Amino acid sequence: MGIRIQAWEWSNLGSSTLRSVNATPQTIDAGASYDVFTGTVGNQTTIPAKAKPNEFVVIEDIGITPTNQSFLQITVNTTAYYQNPDGLPADGIPASASPYPCGASPYSNNQGGTGSSVSMSSYKLDPPLYILPGQKFSFEYKSMQGMAGGAGNEGGTVGVMIFYTLYDGADAMIANSLLSQNLPVNQNNVDWYKMNALANNVASLTMTGGR
Repeated sequence: MGIRIQAWEWSNLGSSTLRSVNATPQTIDAGASYDVFTGTVGNQTTIPAKAKPNEFVVIEDIGITPTNQSFLQITVNTTAYYQNPDGLPADGIPASASPYPCGASPYSNNQGGTGSSVSMSSYKLDPPLYILPGQKFSFEYKSMQGMAGGAGNEGGTVGVMIFYTLYDGADAMIANSLLSQNLPVNQNNVDWYKMNALANNVASLTMTGGR
């Protein structure tokens, strides 16, 4: 399938592999972590996220509903991506530093639902995070304040969006080759690798008379 731009959006509306219209917000317990792929709250996938042997995943951008005291942690296999200076796992990237939707304003429950306006885009991982073939990865949402559930105006809604690029088949092999050469894995470099390989192949055929 080559190179595919992918996005995953999670929210605490309902609890199913299928989205539904007018779903009821589910309760987010204070201090609890929720896997945005296979957790017990919100829309889910049927299996944990994993790069297959013929795949290479590049995670580039994340966005979180900018509620105060909420975080998103990334885990690759068993290693937490965000860590404290002492090397122990942190809660993750603060939601207020990674607004979703883009340009959203953070708010504080202690300030009557008001906050200072921001105009930054979703949080960009620079350099991006590479998920190698065979590696599992997950994103865990945590709110230290929690969020009430319920129908009507009783419950609150939070969401997470993840943007990533999936390299498949031969493109995944090229991605691994670029990584081994300490070159960034992106679509431009993959295309450059292909053109360079094609040019070398044409040069070789020319020198051998096409044999």
